[in-house]
Amino acid sequence: MTTVVAELARPQRRLAPLVRAAFTDALPVLAGIAPFALVVGVATTHGTDGVLAGLAGGPLLFGGSAQLTALSLLGNGASVFGAVAAIALINARFLVYSAVLAPAFAEQPAWFRWCAPHFIVEPTYALTNARDDLIDPRRFRSYWLAASAVVGVAWCGTMALGAALGPLVRHVPADRRIPDDARPAVGGSTGSRRCGSGSHRCRGRAAARRRSRARRDRLRCARRDRHREDSRMRTLLVFVIGGAVTWLFRVAFIAVAPHGQVPPSLVRALRHAAPAAFAAIVGVSVSDTARGSGALAGWPVVAATAVTLVVAMRTRHVLLTLVVGTVAATAFTAW
Repeated sequence: MTTVVAELARPQRRLAPLVRAAFTDALPVLAGIAPFALVVGVATTHGTDGVLAGLAGGPLLFGGSAQLTALSLLGNGASVFGAVAAIALINARFLVYSAVLAPAFAEQPAWFRWCAPHFIVEPTYALTNARDDLIDPRRFRSYWLAASAVVGVAWCGTMALGAALGPLVRHVPADRRIPDDARPAVGGSTGSRRCGSGSHRCRGRAAARRRSRARRDRLRCARRDRHREDSRMRTLLVFVIGGAVTWLFRVAFIAVAPHGQVPPSLVRALRHAAPAAFAAIVGVSVSDTARGSGALAGWPVVAATAVTLVVAMRTRHVLLTLVVGTVAATAFTAW
C-alpha cells in the first residue's frame, strides 16, 4: 500500500517545480497588465450604470481591449449588436492563438480542451511558447493551469480595485455641484420678494410649486432607475454574448475542429501572428497618444517607445523592459 501511494505521489512531486515556475514566470507579466486592469476597472464606474455588470466582463471575456471598447460604446449609447460586433472583431485574433496552440492541446482530456482555452490571451500564450519543456501533456496542463490562475486572479482582482477607486476620480459636472436643496432657493427668491410674507395666495402657490417639483423629481428618479436597470441588463447581455463568441474563437481549432486537422504549415506560419497583433495594438496606441493632447503627446511617447523597444530586444527581460519604459516616459514628459 505504501508503495502504491508513493508511486501516485511521485508525478505530483515532479510537477511541483513546474507549477512554481509558472507562478514565477507569470509575476513579471503582472506588472504589465496591472495598469491596464486598473484602467478597465475605473471605466466600469464611468461607462455604465452597473459596476458589477461591467466587472462581469473580466471573467466572461478575459480580454481587456474588447472589454474597454464595449464599455466605451455602451457608455455612448451603442446598441447591443454594435458592442458585440466590436468584441467579435477585436477578439477574432484568438482564432490565430487557437490554431498555434492546437498541437499542445491535442492530447489533453476533453474537459481541458473545452474549458482551458478560455484563458488563451497574450500573457498565457507568450508564457507557454517561451518554454520548450512542455511537450509532455501532463506538464503542459499543469503549467497552463498555474499560469492561467495567476493571470486570471491578478486581472480580475486589479480590475475590482480599479472599480473601487473609480468614484475617487469621477468628474462632477459644473451644473451638479450646487446642492439640490439650494436650487429652489436660488430660483424662487424673486417670487418671494413679490409676495408678502402673510399672503395666503402666495403661500398656496409656493406649496403647489413644491408639490409639482416633488412629482417631477419622483418621475425623474423613476426614469433614472429604469434607465440604470436597462443599462445594467444591456451591459451584462453584451458580455455574456461576447464571452460566448470569444470562447468559440478560442476553442475553434482545439475542440471544435476535427482532431488533427490543423496543418503544421499553418501553425508555423501563424506562430508569429500573436506578437504581430500585439505590436499592432501598441503601434495604434502610440500613434493615438502622439496625436493627442496629453502629457505624452508628440515626441515623448515616440522616444519612450523607442527606448523600450531597444531594451526589450537587447535584454529579453519583461520586468526590466517595463521599468525602463516607465522611467523613460516619465523623464521625457518632464523634459
